[in-house]
Amino acid sequence: MYFEESGKGEVLLLIHGLSANKTMFYHQVNIFKKYYRCILIDLPGFGNSKKEKIPEEIPQISNKIFSLLKSLNVKKTYILGYSLGGTIALNMLKLNSNMVEKVIASNTLYNWNGNLTRRIFFKIFKVSLSSSILRENLRRLYGKIEYKTLKKRELEKMIEMFNDAPIESIKKYIQILEKFNDHSTFPQAEKILFIAGKKDKIAPEREMFKLHKKNSGSKFAFLEKGDHAMCVSFWKEYNKIILDFLRQ
Repeated sequence: MYFEESGKGEVLLLIHGLSANKTMFYHQVNIFKKYYRCILIDLPGFGNSKKEKIPEEIPQISNKIFSLLKSLNVKKTYILGYSLGGTIALNMLKLNSNMVEKVIASNTLYNWNGNLTRRIFFKIFKVSLSSSILRENLRRLYGKIEYKTLKKRELEKMIEMFNDAPIESIKKYIQILEKFNDHSTFPQAEKILFIAGKKDKIAPEREMFKLHKKNSGSKFAFLEKGDHAMCVSFWKEYNKIILDFLRQ
């Protein structure tokens, strides 16, 4: 699994979302590396791990990341997981809470295929990936609706990153998430911060708040104008929330 490191200090692992890669965190790593040893990974199937075989289940992906961390002599880590990355981060806490210091679960539902709304979203997403024309329309839809807060150069960077993601890798992860039916309760919930965006249509704030309420002791924060790209579109406010939580 491809990774890059930047900075010194306690370890902060950053796990990107579906269709993305480590570069989605460029606004975070530039700040966080001043305080932490940031480890950015490309999940199997994406970025520089594009040719790597994708594991069959979320726990296998989690354990693969743990193996990487152990090979880097990491004893404990903070984790920032975004969307799909949040699902993996929370699962890592469940599998080995002793190795996880804190988790920031950003714009994530953990179980993505749980209710009717999520099942409909998956069906639309899968159909959109079946042809290049529909896939391009989906990109444009993201640009016009979901990512309307992005500056032009940032939107172009996000679209370029999305277009670099192989369709087969995206399909594989959707299959993994569809069959993932783990309980949405976690050990040591006080280690978790859930971050939501009020305008996020993919991981709605109300659904994330329910996840927070299930886990007594967890923290919850939201950005009033935040969408599913808020780590880029509102990165200053977003970074402050994360740093405040990490320093508690």
